[in-house]
Amino acid sequence: MCLEKGIYTPATVIDHIKPVENGQADPLFWVESNHQSLCRDCHSYKTRVIDQRGFGAKK
Repeated sequence: MCLEKGIYTPATVIDHIKPVENGQADPLFWVESNHQSLCRDCHSYKTRVIDQRGFGAKK
């Protein structure tokens, strides 16, 4: 289910609600309460626009 759109779709992406900055070395990477399922489009948008400081973002 995509929690952003509120629609049922295969969960292909697990998003970190609070962005992680150091990949698996970041303690928040593993905290299940920091995970949400999103569709690929919503995850891409959130990562690109909202999580600008997240892992993989240009600094």
